Amino acid sequence: MISDSQKVDVNLNSEKPFNNRVENVLFVHQGFELYGSDKSLLRNIKAVRIKYPDSNITVILPQKGILSNILEQEDGVEVRIMPMGVLRKYDLKHFKFGIIPRVTTYYKQIELLNQFDLVFINSIVVIDFILASRYCKSKVIIHVREIPTGIQRYIFSKLLSFSNANLLFVSATAKEAFSSLSNKNQVVLLNGCKPIKKLPKHDRDDQYINILLPGRINSWKGQPLLVSAISKLSKSEKDKIRVRILGDVYGKQEHLKSRLISLINKKHLKEVIEIIPFTKNPEIHYNWADVVVVPSLLPEPFGLVAIEAMSIGKLVIAAQHGGLTEIIQDRVTGLFFKPRDDQDLADKISEVVHNKDMISNYGENGVKVFMEKFCDDVYFKNFLNII
Repeated sequence: MISDSQKVDVNLNSEKPFNNRVENVLFVHQGFELYGSDKSLLRNIKAVRIKYPDSNITVILPQKGILSNILEQEDGVEVRIMPMGVLRKYDLKHFKFGIIPRVTTYYKQIELLNQFDLVFINSIVVIDFILASRYCKSKVIIHVREIPTGIQRYIFSKLLSFSNANLLFVSATAKEAFSSLSNKNQVVLLNGCKPIKKLPKHDRDDQYINILLPGRINSWKGQPLLVSAISKLSKSEKDKIRVRILGDVYGKQEHLKSRLISLINKKHLKEVIEIIPFTKNPEIHYNWADVVVVPSLLPEPFGLVAIEAMSIGKLVIAAQHGGLTEIIQDRVTGLFFKPRDDQDLADKISEVVHNKDMISNYGENGVKVFMEKFCDDVYFKNFLNII
């Protein structure tokens, strides 16, 4: 069963007609790459397949990409590419309301949803499907993996309450961000993942401490903060480290990557920091790393890269807010620094440079915690009790 630290209220028993005979399952997902939420989708599909092995699974995505390629290779999974009303932070921030026409036609999705026994909406930003779920006769679960702020929080809170759907939160922090929801069934289930595979050979040079920052390059993941922190290290400390920023921008946000490159050049760190394009096989880079940094400027709803790092015995340095505080044990499995504080982050990196034993000690502790709380077996067991 779900542990006390993971469970909120009761399991997601729906008052809508639902039985154990699930023949058709629908997943609605806003992504098409292979970042955290995309990996979570694949994990949830696998869990449904475990519980309902004979079910037909349909996945709706906004466009083709790495994710659709993976799904199309799965037996019993149909991928449909179709427009959807996805409301992203960038749209609200820049007053781009081109999705409004698609959202106002949400009623067209109602008939689609009612063709399935179980509907799983993998994000709160798929507005048209969330509106349609209010009128769906089947069981609907919305996986809440975002922490909106300001007007965004107000809008999404109203939408979730209107949906009347079952809500599954990736962390207690994510649930606390929506304190006024009227939905009857709300559960916290911490994310899990498959352990990162250890590779027999990888391109590391043991004379350096290798630092990895994986994740999408955007306005809040903190890549510039890490660059600024590295620039505050002494020359001798810089000479002992190598840094990889692993990831790409979304859509037409190339300016963010250009600014990051300019900052690296301005700080004279080209020999220390390199930017690696996104890859569907990050195992190479996790194996290369000694330390994984999660410097997010805003609270992470969870922080999947942190448990991925722990799974392969890497020390994690993370901003002390959001879901990361439910993952990292300070000075046991990693180190916390003050959010948005580049000097404190620099101090923590410096501490590791001068105390290399921390890497192996904290890394070993991290593996133990991962196996106890965050491995796939634990996640599947708890997830299956919910659906």
